Amino acid sequence: MMESRTAPSAAEAPAWLPIRRYDLALQRDARWQDAGGGVEQRDLGLGGASEGAMQGRQLRAARQADLPEALRQAGTHFHLFYVVQGQLTLEGPDDVRTVLQAGDCIHQPALGRQHRITLSEGAEVLELAVPAKPTLAGKELELESSQQAAQPVINRDRPEAYIQGDGPRSYFLYRDLGVAAATGRRVHIHILKATAPSAPGGTGAHKHSMCQLFYVFRGWADLEVEGHESVRMHGGDAMCISAGTRHNVPAFSPDYAILELCIPADYDTVGT
Repeated sequence: MMESRTAPSAAEAPAWLPIRRYDLALQRDARWQDAGGGVEQRDLGLGGASEGAMQGRQLRAARQADLPEALRQAGTHFHLFYVVQGQLTLEGPDDVRTVLQAGDCIHQPALGRQHRITLSEGAEVLELAVPAKPTLAGKELELESSQQAAQPVINRDRPEAYIQGDGPRSYFLYRDLGVAAATGRRVHIHILKATAPSAPGGTGAHKHSMCQLFYVFRGWADLEVEGHESVRMHGGDAMCISAGTRHNVPAFSPDYAILELCIPADYDTVGT
């Protein structure tokens, strides 16, 4: 599912990790709710998996519509929009206007109420956030400092942004969304695209010293997570797993593509 990265040992990994348990949000079981202004939303399971330390939802609009309220309105905590299809427009102070097309994203830690957020007709958008001043195990969870929150990070979906994986993950293209630098390597988000059918045995059973969420854009993959039934993931499905959870991706389609969030950005991968 992921490439290994140079990292401190698991014993040296941060003691706090917001995703605490497994959660599965299948598109076929989705309960779409009114988010106001003609926008609908569905939960991606991140809130439950993190015990409220993070939030994640998918937004959609049948017609052009303004989003009444973002998940996190102020403060210096993490916030990201990723456009799955259609177009997202943010209009802020001083007539600053940012237009995101399908595949584009913006990490906007200082997002405030002064922004107007508009979804185009047929738009679908992922929104991931840490609410202002969240706590985890009695301690404040901060994924970025105020010094790192001054400027948004906009990442466009361009062919040159993808690099071929090496070693055991050479069958994936990777696109870094630029979040790691903006968060002091507390968070890493990238896009993975398969370039070939899965090899016999897939990724092999393994576990990481980081926690993760992933959302499937297209294709399918079989996921085996310890303590849970195997599930075939399709486009629109999302899953959260905690650090140290043994898992395997024994098979995936040649067009398999996902967004993957990793906390922290540096971690160990151990085969089991």
